[in-house]
Amino acid sequence: MKKGNPVLAVIIFAVMAVAVFTIARHAYAPVTPSDAVASDSGSGTSAIQANPVAADVPVPTAPALIGELTVTVTDEGGNNVTVSGTTVKIVNDGTKVTYTQAVDNGKLVFDLPLGDYSVTQQTAANGYAVDTGMYKFSLALPSDAGANVQVVRANVVLVNEKASSAESAQKTGEAVIINPITGDPVSVAAVIATVIVLCMILAALVFVMRRLKSNDKFKK
Repeated sequence: MKKGNPVLAVIIFAVMAVAVFTIARHAYAPVTPSDAVASDSGSGTSAIQANPVAADVPVPTAPALIGELTVTVTDEGGNNVTVSGTTVKIVNDGTKVTYTQAVDNGKLVFDLPLGDYSVTQQTAANGYAVDTGMYKFSLALPSDAGANVQVVRANVVLVNEKASSAESAQKTGEAVIINPITGDPVSVAAVIATVIVLCMILAALVFVMRRLKSNDKFKK
């Protein structure tokens, strides 16, 4: 019996081994998200595509809305009262949180949370009368506001009339009386000081007159 060529047998075996290795490698290789695709096997079923899992991305949040209140203090002529001494009280009608603020140079700009508020004037500058009104305002985002709105504003104007002398004195705690002749207020302290001065003058006149009389007696 004739023996086969051993070299040819080795070559055939090597080719078959390479083919088997290649097929096995492709058949059992893991599927990665980048090369996974949906395929139709032709039998009515399809392979499920391996989708890559996206990393968690933080959702940007809208900037917090703030309210801004502007309080302007004017006189009856519309001019800003720039004299110091004016204070206002701001009350949140819902939470009852209270803010007391000084008004400098006739204007106050103050940041507040959104909500409904009331403003009342507590003190006035020297020479002016307090505005006794209560002013309500609301800091709320309008329905037609754009997405870029970050500040909601409100304005309150307090009118301080120039006070009379009596009102000014009473505001500072000074006691006054009314002059029955002119009707003008007069400070009690000024009246007392005037009376003391008059008494001193009268006492001096009495002393001088007595001295003169005593001198006349001595000459006689």
